[in-house]
Amino acid sequence: RQIPEITVAAGGVTVLKPGGLHIMLIKLKQALTPGTEVSLMLKFSDNSTASIKAPVRKLQMMMKAKGKSSEDECSGD
Repeated sequence: RQIPEITVAAGGVTVLKPGGLHIMLIKLKQALTPGTEVSLMLKFSDNSTASIKAPVRKLQMMMKAKGKSSEDECSGD
């Protein structure tokens, strides 16, 4: 589900990962290729910024890594 922001305590760390908090890019102007990286600029409430590189991953690849197939996710079992 979409959330408007991720709160990070002062001096704290928040880990973004598949199956947990993550960034999903929508309404892109061009397609992304799994296995590549994208450059992102994160903006914080104090107006500071951080530039990061993030891997582009295919959802199926992540589910297989967890030992699940797409059929498992859709079966309702």
